[in-house]
Amino acid sequence: MALFSDFLSSPYKLIGYFLFFMLLTVGVVLGGVSGGIERWNRILMPALFLMLGILAVRVLTLPGGTKALTFLFKPSFSDISIEMVLFALGQAFFSLSLGMGALLTYGSYLKKNERIGTSAVAIVSLDTTVALLASIVIFGSIFSYGLVMKGSGIGNLFTAIPVIFQHMPGGRILTILFYLLICFAALTSTVSLLEVVASTLIDERGMKRRTAVLTGAGVITLVGIPCALSFNVLSDFTLAGKTVFDLFDYFASNIALPLGGIGIALFVGWALTRAEKREELPELATPTFRVWNFLIKYLVPAAVAIVLIATLMGQI
Repeated sequence: MALFSDFLSSPYKLIGYFLFFMLLTVGVVLGGVSGGIERWNRILMPALFLMLGILAVRVLTLPGGTKALTFLFKPSFSDISIEMVLFALGQAFFSLSLGMGALLTYGSYLKKNERIGTSAVAIVSLDTTVALLASIVIFGSIFSYGLVMKGSGIGNLFTAIPVIFQHMPGGRILTILFYLLICFAALTSTVSLLEVVASTLIDERGMKRRTAVLTGAGVITLVGIPCALSFNVLSDFTLAGKTVFDLFDYFASNIALPLGGIGIALFVGWALTRAEKREELPELATPTFRVWNFLIKYLVPAAVAIVLIATLMGQI
């Protein structure tokens, strides 16, 4: 726990690791996404899923396991607010890479016979399962070992889970392996985001891949440095009670991504013809397709817009 706090307080370490990770991301995107990282992804992501499952089972045997389940799954309807709905919406958009163009970009790599509907259900199901397993592991360890909850941030991942490994055989090796897998999972996310920027510059500006990747990475690095410094030297610089990192996080997750989602829903719902949509979703039965088409045209953009507007009005 102290090690993680010391790491956040060091601008040199944060900037150094940030730049190192950016170099890794640039290297992968320059080399092509489908060739290397996709192949490793099929091996390492199931391994991470398996480790989370083992940790979840282990945590449920601890004294705080039942408390964690109660905390996570016992509803408290009095705490539900429109702002909380927006946060949940933003988390869903961020976790599933919705509204940011990543799925559109990676859709160009799909085979013609790929079943989009089936893939979408599988992705959402697995993403939700991983989130639930991680929540059980983190909160189970917090309640079992009396740890201090680090708000709702990523800090819990680096303070709660190591404590569990300390009480397991071969814990040190498992800890190293687990966080290497976490790093790889993070790399797949940064690669997908940089690929979106690079693909846009290549298609819209006619840039060569190398120039597009380096340009996109350069801008991201310039924006990322103040975010990294907001944990230490810029921690006192706040706007509306939020640090630079928190501002970017709030804007991206709770405003930009929902807006992007509304735009994509409107485009798919109204710009694409019924025949074009039917061609992309042949596996859906006709009644199911009609329901989906209604949702994407009317309900999805309206619901997201209502939540977004209501929350923003509440902030004013």
